[in-house]
Amino acid sequence: MPMSRSILYSAFIFTALVGVLNKIGGIYFLYWGLPWYDILVHFLGGVALGLFFIWGYYFSGFTAKSLIIDRYYYLKIISLVMIVGLGWEFFEYYFDIAHPTRGRYYEDTSMDLFFDFLGVWIACLFIKYKERKI
Repeated sequence: MPMSRSILYSAFIFTALVGVLNKIGGIYFLYWGLPWYDILVHFLGGVALGLFFIWGYYFSGFTAKSLIIDRYYYLKIISLVMIVGLGWEFFEYYFDIAHPTRGRYYEDTSMDLFFDFLGVWIACLFIKYKERKI
């Protein structure tokens, strides 16, 4: 299977996993009952978004970019994911979705963004490693 297709499939698999975990977490109140649950979902969300952005920018054919020669690879992909992560945090705040974290909102937001970052960073490292092996 070509690398571009496997990246896209992986991105869809991670997105589906995040969707399932989010649904289960909402139904069974796992976000509020298990302190690590939100961390897991944000990490996996960072991986999924990172893979989508890597595929879209480098492998989709929409641009003529090469991952190996791009010095700003990490900066581009991580910045895009962090913009989405910040947007999500504003969404949660505006619609009062994170209300159970009252009093700890800034701590929760910082942790969410850190694990978004960690997820996309791992995705970037993994794809860079895989590309060098080819």
